Amino acid sequence: ALAAAVEQQPQVPLAELAAALAADVPPGGARLAVVAGSPGDLRSRLARAAERLADPKVKQIRDANGVYFFADPLAQQGTVALLFPGEGAQYLNMLADLCGVFPEVEETFAWCDRLAAEAGRPEASLRRVLHLPPGASAEEKAAAEAELRGLGPSIFGVLLADQAIYRVLENLRVPAAAMAGHSAGELGALLASGAMDSRESHGSRLPEIMDVMGRQEADAGGPDVALLAVGASKRTITEVAGAVAGGAVVVAMDNCPHQCVAVGPTHLVAAVEAALAEKGVIAERLPFKRPYHTPLFEPYMGAFRELFAGVPFGRPHTPVYSCSTGAPFPADADEMRKLAVDHWVSPVEFTRMIENMHADGVRLFVECGPRGNLSAFVEDILRGKPFAAIPANVPRKSGPTQINHMVAQLVAHGVDLNLAHLHARGVEAVAEQGRGAARGPTPPAPL
Repeated sequence: ALAAAVEQQPQVPLAELAAALAADVPPGGARLAVVAGSPGDLRSRLARAAERLADPKVKQIRDANGVYFFADPLAQQGTVALLFPGEGAQYLNMLADLCGVFPEVEETFAWCDRLAAEAGRPEASLRRVLHLPPGASAEEKAAAEAELRGLGPSIFGVLLADQAIYRVLENLRVPAAAMAGHSAGELGALLASGAMDSRESHGSRLPEIMDVMGRQEADAGGPDVALLAVGASKRTITEVAGAVAGGAVVVAMDNCPHQCVAVGPTHLVAAVEAALAEKGVIAERLPFKRPYHTPLFEPYMGAFRELFAGVPFGRPHTPVYSCSTGAPFPADADEMRKLAVDHWVSPVEFTRMIENMHADGVRLFVECGPRGNLSAFVEDILRGKPFAAIPANVPRKSGPTQINHMVAQLVAHGVDLNLAHLHARGVEAVAEQGRGAARGPTPPAPL
C-alpha cells in the first residue's frame, strides 16, 4: 500500500511521509523500518522487503542499505544499554554534520567554545581542532590530528562527542536500563547517568581535567613503554608474554576475543610482537606511549587524583557498569569515586563486562559516541547469542544518515521512541494529503 502511494504521489516529501508514519506506529508487534533518500530508493527497498517477507521462513531483514525487520524483536526479550567510547574513537570533524541538524549537538560544542572564551583563551577551544574549515590544508589536518592524539585533547574531545550524542538519545527517549564506558568513556557514562556532577553544575570541570592530564603527561617522564594492538585473545597474549617477557608485558585492554592491547617496556613488547608474528598473529604498535590501565600509568596520576577528590559523586538515575570489575558501580559515593579514578591504572575488562550485562538481561547495546568501535567489539564478544550492537555514529556514513539507521533498527526491534524529534526541524506540520496517502492497513515506518 505504501509503495503504491509513493508511486502515485512521488511529489510528497519523504520527510513528511516519514513523520506521518512515525506518528502512527502502534505498540507491540513486528515492524518494518526503511531508511531512504529518495522516492526511488523507498520504492525499491519496499519492493525488496515485500519480496522477502512473502517467504514465511524469513525471520529478520538486516540490510545495511536501510531495510530492517525482526520477527522476534529484542525489546521483548531484554533491555537497552548505552555504551560510551573512550580515547581512540575521536576523529577530525566528528559530528560536525550533526551540528546543523540537532540543536543539542551544536549546543554541546558551543559550550566548549564558551568555556574557552570565559577562560580568556577563545583560540584554545578544542572545537577549533575538532571541526576544521572545509578548505583546511593537508598541513592543518595533520597538525589537528597530532593535537587530538594528546592525552587531554583526546579525552576531552571524545567526551564532548559522547555527551552530544547522549543528548540526542535523551531527546529521542531511548529507554536505557544500563550504561557503561570503555576506558575514558567511563567518565561519559558516569556523567550521563548522574553519578558524576552534571556538565551544567560543574562548569569547567572537563577542560580542567583535560589541562591537568595534559600537564601530567608532559611532566611525568614515565618509563619507556610501547602499546601493541593484537588481533588475539587475552589468553593467547598472556601465554606468549609469559614465555618471552616473563609477564612484564600485560594485557591492558581486553576489548573482545579477537582484539586486545598489550603494554610493557618497549624492548619486551618487541619480543612479544616477534613471537606473535611467528604464530601468524597480527599486531600493530599504537602511535602513543601512555601505559593506560596498568600500574605503569601511576606517574601520570598525581594531580589527576587530587582533582577528582573534589568531584561530587552520587547515586545514578541509571545503573553504570564498571569496566574495571565488569559489575555495576557500588552505591557509596567514595567507593564510586575511587573505582572511577583507579580505572586508569587497572585493566579494561570490556569482554567480561559485556558478558555480564548480557547475562543481566541487556539485549540492545547502543554506542553513544563516535566511530563505532565498541559495537564491533560487542559483535565479537556475543557472537551466536541474541543481541544487537548499534552505533550512533560511524565515519563512513553522514551523521544524520547513521542516526536514522540507528533509530530504524531500534524501532524494528520494538523500542518505542520519541520519533517526532527526528522531524521537529523540517516538518513542523504534516500535510493531510501525505498522511492519508501513506496510511495503509498495517503501515510500516520508514525513517
